[in-house]
Amino acid sequence: MTRLAERIALVTGAGSGIGRAIAQDFSVHGARLIINDIDLEKAEETADLIRQAGGEAYAIQADVCSINDVTAMMEEVKSKFGVLDILVNNAGVIVRSDFRHMDEEKTQQSLETNLNGPIRCIREAFALLQQSQHGAIVNVSSVMAIQYLRQLSLYSVTKASIEALTRTVAFEFAPYGIRVNYVAPGYIDTKMTEKFLRNPHFKNALIEKTAQKRLGTPQHIAKAVTFLASGDAEFITGTGLTVDGGITLSIL
Repeated sequence: MTRLAERIALVTGAGSGIGRAIAQDFSVHGARLIINDIDLEKAEETADLIRQAGGEAYAIQADVCSINDVTAMMEEVKSKFGVLDILVNNAGVIVRSDFRHMDEEKTQQSLETNLNGPIRCIREAFALLQQSQHGAIVNVSSVMAIQYLRQLSLYSVTKASIEALTRTVAFEFAPYGIRVNYVAPGYIDTKMTEKFLRNPHFKNALIEKTAQKRLGTPQHIAKAVTFLASGDAEFITGTGLTVDGGITLSIL
């Protein structure tokens, strides 16, 4: 499959879960992957899986919370590839706390990873994306941008901000031939959500609330990201795809 043939793609937070699935699906469609994660061992695991399947992947350790790390990562991409066709801002954290009890450390962790991280990556990747004939950015938001759970208020704030960031940057980057979109996953069965889903009552309630009566998989999200990053979406920018099995249809 050649949907992304020879395109250079950087996926942040690709050491596991949704990020890993996105990187693997990109590779299936012909992309050359740069696998980023704060944990180099996890990044290498993903890269190895891609190489074992016949793809090309290169692992880079960087913390998106650090401007020095992000700058160094983009310099490494420039040195190795000279261009960047696709940037996927997937790295994120879930910090669980009542808003009234949330301390400054937890607040900063959420903001730095979920919002400032993508801002840094987009800004520092601009020059590389501008060199591409297929420049595309896909940001990972969440249905939590419009649906809310107790103790996850700051997560919702950061994901709603990602959607606003997507629209504003799409408008600003359009003259440079760079498209910017987002995906909003529903409840996806990953290690990040494992601590919530291990409660059978909570898990069953989510499944019951979802129109398709099931949880999503990382591969469901990956397919949507691949579409938005590909030429099939060449006239789509500043918008998003909600991939949630219909949970946002519920009014209960």
